[in-house]
This record gives sequence, structure tokens and C-alpha cells, in this order.
Amino acid sequence: MTRLENLYYDPAHYAGYSASDNLSRAAKPNFSRKEVACWLESQDAYTLHRPSRRKFPRLRYNVTNIDDLWEDDLIELCNLKSYNDGFSYLLVIIDVLSKFVWVEPLRDKTSNCVTSAFQNILSRSDGRVPVYLQTDKGKEFIARPMQDFLKERGIRYRVTRNPAVKAAVVERFTRTLKERMWRYFTHKNTRRYIEVLQDIVRAYNHTRHSSIRMQPAIVTRENVCIARENMERRRGAGEKAASKVVEQKAKFDVNDLVRVSRAKATFEKGYEARWSEEYFEFVAFFIGEDPACTNCATYRVNTSMGFFMNKN
Repeated sequence: MTRLENLYYDPAHYAGYSASDNLSRAAKPNFSRKEVACWLESQDAYTLHRPSRRKFPRLRYNVTNIDDLWEDDLIELCNLKSYNDGFSYLLVIIDVLSKFVWVEPLRDKTSNCVTSAFQNILSRSDGRVPVYLQTDKGKEFIARPMQDFLKERGIRYRVTRNPAVKAAVVERFTRTLKERMWRYFTHKNTRRYIEVLQDIVRAYNHTRHSSIRMQPAIVTRENVCIARENMERRRGAGEKAASKVVEQKAKFDVNDLVRVSRAKATFEKGYEARWSEEYFEFVAFFIGEDPACTNCATYRVNTSMGFFMNKN
């Protein structure tokens, strides 16, 4: 492949360090497009800087009952602590199906403090305890105090691997909560929220949610099927949508070696390397049935890395 090397690694040539189409055009008729693509796949200078998609359809949550899955996150409000008796954070928990929310203010985000706040929430949850708790990879959640407490209560723990995705449902509520808080700040000309925080949360729990078409506060185990059906109807995951799902194919095979897209830093430039330098081996994969993920297979690279979509 010396001819291809001479073309691709010549900065003065139009195909030098360029896209595969340009190299294919320059290599004709000696090399086919497939041969060029195969050669480029072996070149770090090309594969490490290949564009990676970060926004694409992902698998949806599959929960069937309230308290099957809670999501947990922290809201940082350090700039407001002088107005709120030193409280710097809000621990936010949401039930993924009913959308019911609990919020507890914190003075710091140590694992001990977060664990204590979680205990307080459970003490006023009317006996509700989640089967699974999902958080991001924050140290306050994965540290021993929190993990020991979850094991003691028999709560199974899940962590989101992708920092760009995090816990999507609770992140969306965080936006809603901040919108209401800042509207209150503007109206009252204040930055103090501590006295009205639970009022705002209570109001949210008694507001009709667009996805379940019910108030989170009135969703129970007796009527949860209505909330679930409303959610499925909104998603378009009924028979009409399911009938449009075409057969999905896996892009890679078990034992294939591939790179994994890196998490993009806040100020990282688009021209920097987007893929891992090391290779990973697929150990299993499954074809998703979610209509939103048509033509996307989900892979398990290895037990420590989690699951990945084709686009990852």
C-alpha cells in the first residue's frame, strides 16, 4: 500500500490527510473504493479523527410500575448559599414512571451528607422504596456510605456510563425546577428559595405531566397502567409505530476490535481526536426493538465499559 501512503501522507497533495472520497479519487484506477476504505481503517491518523455522532436515537426506559426505577442527581447552587442559610446543593430524586419528585437541600455534597438526605427522603416517601436507583458517576453516589446504605435497604444500583447522557429524566426535571425558581426570584426580587422549595416541588407533583397525562401525585399501583399507556401512546410505541420497525442488523460481530468514541470535554475542539486510542473487543450484542432505535444495535464491549450503540 505504498502508493496510498504516498498520497495520503503528502500534505501538498489534495488527498493528503483528507476524506476517504478524495483518496479514492486520487488512487483510481489502481485501488478500489473498498480497498482504500480498508486501508484507511488501519491508519490511526484517519480513524482517531473520524467524526463521531453524539446525538442519535437511544434505547428508551422500560419500566412497568411505580418505584421500579428512581433517578438521582445533584443541583449545584453554590452561588445562592449566602441567601439560603448555607445550603449549596439540592438532592433531586424522581420516579421515572410516575414522574413524582422529592427534593432535599444540602450544605455539602459529601457521600455522608447525600446519604443522610436520601434517608430523609425515604422517611417521608410514604413507604415507597425503589427497586433500582440510577445516578451519574458522581463520587458522592458511588462512595462507600451511599453504597452501603443501598445494600442495607436492598436497593439495586445503576450508574450511567456516558457523561453526556447522564440520568435523562431527572435532568429534565432539574430544568423545570430551575425555571420555576428563577421566575420566583424575578417576581420577588430575591435569591432566597429555602422556605418555598417544598411548595414548588409540591406544585410540580400536582401539575399534569405531558408524558403520562396525569398528576404525578395521583399515580398509584392501582392506576399506574393508565399512566403507562398514556406514556406509550405519546411515544408512538403502539402497534402503528411497531409495525414500521424494519429488521435491524448488527454492524459488527462478536470478537471484532473497535475504537470507542471519547467523551468530549467542555472546551474541546472539533478537530481533536474523537476516538479512543486503544481497541476494545465485543463480547455480546443484541438488536433493540425500540422504534426510536431502528437500524441501531446495542453492544456490550466488556463488563466494565457498559453498552454502546452503533454510533458510539
